[in-house]
Formats: sequence, structure tokens, C-alpha cells
Amino acid sequence: RVSARGEEGGGVRVVNRWIEREEKRYIILILSKLSQVIHVNQQSMSTPNSKRPALDGGAGPSPTSIAATHNNLDTDTASPTNKRLKGTTGTSGTMSTKTNPTKLVTVLTYEILGSGVSVQVLSNHTVHDLVDIVCQETCVGMNESVYDHMWCVTDPIEGNKYESGDVECQSDLRAQETRIGRIAGGNIIGANLLLTYDYGTTSHVGLVLKSIEEEALSNTEMSSFPRRAALPGQTGFAPYEPGADGADLDELYPDLSNFLFTKQGDKLEIFLFQPGKKKVQAYIEKEYDGCVHAMHVPEKFGSVEEMLYALNESSKYDAPARHGQGYLLYSWFGVSIFNSPTARYSKYK
Repeated sequence: RVSARGEEGGGVRVVNRWIEREEKRYIILILSKLSQVIHVNQQSMSTPNSKRPALDGGAGPSPTSIAATHNNLDTDTASPTNKRLKGTTGTSGTMSTKTNPTKLVTVLTYEILGSGVSVQVLSNHTVHDLVDIVCQETCVGMNESVYDHMWCVTDPIEGNKYESGDVECQSDLRAQETRIGRIAGGNIIGANLLLTYDYGTTSHVGLVLKSIEEEALSNTEMSSFPRRAALPGQTGFAPYEPGADGADLDELYPDLSNFLFTKQGDKLEIFLFQPGKKKVQAYIEKEYDGCVHAMHVPEKFGSVEEMLYALNESSKYDAPARHGQGYLLYSWFGVSIFNSPTARYSKYK
């Protein structure tokens, strides 16, 4: 809530702003704006109209327009921190709006241990939001979502557990009601939150807070959070969008596309360009017809196109062995694909 009033005699303008604790830093910005207007107003008491300075270097505004400045506060009831002061044009004495489309927010980056993936959330997101993006970007459980099972996130620093849903099992603290910026695991670099998914029957996932950064973001930029963080050296990364005339990968590699997305199955995992300790370029696992099919690319090809072509050919010709009656001999089938007869190839062969 912002209120303004003028007092006779001294030209003093008083602004009272009631603000939440975490938003106090914005008061500095507001006071700096006010100090400019107050300075001009004090000069106007002893300076002729023709010599009064303007905020933008133009002709000075009249006392009426200066007083109006204080009573013309642009307020946004939906977001207290977005309140802006309106300034004067100087040359005409009329009012114009000066707005800043960005807002200072706190960005938290968490590394998902063992996955090679990091995610980013804002400090005002909830613990539930964090788990949601973790489930989207990794294979938590059996590649399941934030809603498929009950889970909890443990903050070892405070010893608290934040549970999913409304049913209390081990704690009365609810993940969907707790903002990450209010827990220790959202304020201390190196803090390790532990996600226990389906209460331990499927997954334990460590989430390490790697960085805390203050950034000025627009509403559009803020809407992209929670999100996957770019890997080092990929700050300019953007998903491939072929456009109307661009290459369609489903058309370029039809057999691979059919194998992955058309055949109905119980499970599909696709890993490309594995980071970290997994020294492979691709690993694909698809389960259908009662058999798990795997394609493994241990070494780098000359280009992405060559690798996708090799995967496409493998999905076309390679198939598990069957009995004479057509029944599968085994419930698992895999191939390792190489682009040249290297020493590693000989070992696999």
C-alpha cells in the first residue's frame, strides 16, 4: 500500500510504504525516485518559474505540476513490488508514465545428482514446483510425474520434511505451501535437499543448491521458470524449431521415429550425448511386445546426422531372435553401434 500527502510550508512530501520483509530492497529504489522530486520541489520554493530545473533537463515545471507528481503514484495491486512513480516531461508540464519492465528476482540453480542435469527455480516458487521440474527433466521413479506417488523433500540443515499432497504421513509441513526461499536449502550454497519419491520404494534423489543469483527479469522471462538450466558453454542454447520450411527429423529418419514413437510400448528412455562419467554418445531403450530393445552408441560419430542415420538403419534391420513359430527366444535384445572398427569395437564384437 502506498499513500502520499503534501504538507504546507516546507514542501515536504511523505511517502509511506508497507512492504513485506523479503521485498524491503525495493524501498531503496522508491526513495531514490522520491529524492529527485523532493529536490526539485524544494528548489521551486525559492526559484522563479522560468529558472526552475526539470528532471530531464528541459524547462522547469510549475509548482502545481510538481505537487501533482507526488499524488500521481502508479500502483499495481496485484504485485506490490511493481509500484512505479510517474515523472514529469519538463518541457510541457504534462504527465507521462516511466515504467521499468523488469523485476529483480532471486534465481536458484539445483544440480540433480547423478543425472548430469541442473534445474532453475525462483525463490518464490514452492518445494512442489521444484520437484515438478525435477520429475519432468529426469526419470524419477519409473519416469513418473510429481502427482503419480506421494513423496517428501528433506532439508537436513533444519531437519524438516516437506510432504506432497494434503495427507500427513511423516510431517505437517506441506510442499505446495512452502516457498523455497524460506528454507535453509534455498539460501545456503551447497545445501543438499533429499527427494524421497514414493517413500523410498523407487527413488532417492539429491538436489544440491549450486548458485543463488539476483537477476532483473521481465514477466515473460519469469514465466519460463521453473526450467532446465543450460549446461556450461550452452548459455545460448535453444530447442530446435524447424519452421515451415525446415528439416523434419521424423521424415529424415522415419524408421527410427516409428520405432520410438509409433510402436506402442510400456517404456521408452532416450539419452543422447551423455555428460559426466557415462562415456557414451547415445543409449535408447524401448520395451514392447514383451521384449526390451536397446541401442547403444559407445563412441562419437563424425556428425549428429551420421549417428541418427546409423540409429535409423539399426531400427530397420536389427531385431531379436525368434523361434521357428515366431516366439521370442529372449526378453531382452540390444545392439552396440560403431562408425569404425576401433579397438573398442573389437572388444564388443
